Amino acid sequence: MSSIFYDEKDLHDIAQIKRFMEILTMVPGAKEEYKKDPEGFLLKNQVPFGREELEFKMTNRADLRSARAVHPGAKIEKYIEFTHKKLDWRDDLRNASTPQNSTMKKWRDRQIIRCEGEFGYRNHSYIHTVLTLELTSGCSVGCPYCGLNAGKLSRIYRATPENLEEWRAVLTAAKEVIGDGAGYGTCYYATEPMDNPDYEKFVAVYRDVFGRLPQITTAASLRNKERTRKLLQDMMEEGDTIYRFSLQSLEQLKEIRETFTPEELILVELLPQYKEAPDSHFVKAGRNAQEEEYGGTIACLTGFVVNMAEHTIRLTTPVTASERYPTGEAILCRESFTDAEDLRRRMQDMIRTHMKLLIGPKEKIQLYPYFDYTVSSKCVKIMSKEYYTIRYDKPEEILGMKEILPLLKQGNMTKRELVDCLQKEEGKWGVKPEFLFYFLNYFWKQGLLVDHDLYPEE
Repeated sequence: MSSIFYDEKDLHDIAQIKRFMEILTMVPGAKEEYKKDPEGFLLKNQVPFGREELEFKMTNRADLRSARAVHPGAKIEKYIEFTHKKLDWRDDLRNASTPQNSTMKKWRDRQIIRCEGEFGYRNHSYIHTVLTLELTSGCSVGCPYCGLNAGKLSRIYRATPENLEEWRAVLTAAKEVIGDGAGYGTCYYATEPMDNPDYEKFVAVYRDVFGRLPQITTAASLRNKERTRKLLQDMMEEGDTIYRFSLQSLEQLKEIRETFTPEELILVELLPQYKEAPDSHFVKAGRNAQEEEYGGTIACLTGFVVNMAEHTIRLTTPVTASERYPTGEAILCRESFTDAEDLRRRMQDMIRTHMKLLIGPKEKIQLYPYFDYTVSSKCVKIMSKEYYTIRYDKPEEILGMKEILPLLKQGNMTKRELVDCLQKEEGKWGVKPEFLFYFLNYFWKQGLLVDHDLYPEE
């Protein structure tokens, strides 16, 4: 089977190395055991390669792209190439998700830059999908780490002839409003895709409308093993997407390995969601936030969530989990819809109302609190706590920002008040107000200024 991620002739080797890497990162003590007795460890875990074929080094532990084989020509080179292609696919997916609707595109661009400052390198893994759909209300699994705090399964949108017709009309309406980027989402969000017995029927229509197979993340991969195997076969035939299995225990990892061959799981990322896993990480959001300690997010959507079981639509974007936003997503609005045409109108209304292109003259203007700045005679740097940096080095920029940044940091003036202040003070810029307005709007587009749709003024 062909794939954008690997050549068919390399499938076996890559799959075996992938399984070896999963053992190292998901089984407690595996790394230490491997270091002590590499050959014994490889024999015990039925890895069909010697140590030299698997050795690699990284110049940057936080960057998978920095990995290199220790021994040129070793088997690990193909696996490294495979991981690079998956990273490229992720980046391509973000680009392909770009809305053709120009207003939504500018809004999404601004949110992506904001998240770059807020989350740093973690933002690189967020696709910022513009449309995702839910085929149930709630989730049957109830994972204790659920960052979106999904409710219990209460309703399922079944594939009746009427619902399939509505489903197609909804997808078509979304595509017409948003553009082709709408087709790079998923058919789950704060839901479990396997909860819907008709998931495959809905996906067939999705593929017909958008021309691609949506990605799956499931915590119920072992619920019906043959159903899962068929889904994997369909994915392998497509060859251009990645599925993900969430694992809640070492026992589930063992059962997954016993049930599916390494080749069957070549395009499946296993997510160890249990505390014993050496590389597990849980954000303090949703159900996993304890004693009001918040932080991080698992949200990767900057756009619309359409729930077919509830007939609701909401507009959302990632934020750091907090008391205001405990699930790590800012929900700007949520409405009910009756049919596909009503959904179309509500999408268009949300775009007009919540995706403003310019900051209003009466809104207070403030840098996000995670940004700071330095000013020298040669340049101005605006930096976030996550090491995202914007540099300005033109003389007029340095002069202007020297005056304006302290006021933006204080954040107690509106756009009009700020411009008036700078205009009245002798010896300041001495330029036309429209230039100052342009400059502030530029900061707005760069995602540096607080969006009061996300964080309303107190």
